[in-house]
Amino acid sequence: MKRTWFWLPVLAVPLLLAACGGLVNPARDSGSAEAETTSRPESTLKSGEVSPDNPSRIAFDIDGIHDPLVNEEIKASLRDALEGIVNVDLEQFNRAFASIRLAKANEFAFTPGSITFTGVDEISEQSSSRVVINVHDVRTTADGEVKHSWNYWFMPDKDGNWKMVTID
Repeated sequence: MKRTWFWLPVLAVPLLLAACGGLVNPARDSGSAEAETTSRPESTLKSGEVSPDNPSRIAFDIDGIHDPLVNEEIKASLRDALEGIVNVDLEQFNRAFASIRLAKANEFAFTPGSITFTGVDEISEQSSSRVVINVHDVRTTADGEVKHSWNYWFMPDKDGNWKMVTID
């Protein structure tokens, strides 16, 4: 319960800034058509179907994350999770986790469809053995585009190898 109350204001600030137009999208400012987002309904899309105009992808360089908290094992685990979603590969998604039990508990985040992972907003250390990476995505549905921001939590497993433990 304490964790929920801690994260509530932390997550509310970016949402409030985005709603007020306080967050700037550099790609949109540079005139890139790729950064344009619309909320026009795509009546030809069915639930979970990828739009040919907006194929699923990771639009940032995971290897380009330069933070002392993020090691190569964390990057590999994050890559497995995100590529698993993009490639609609549940086995790859589940490989990202420290155990199959944790993978199964987090399969709610495995939602194939037209999705673009747009970048990392924040990286934090919750204790000496927990690293949290906040990743943004945009999903295209039949009703338009929906933006998400998810926290990917990493901890060392019993052998000391860093793996994902949960997504919230």
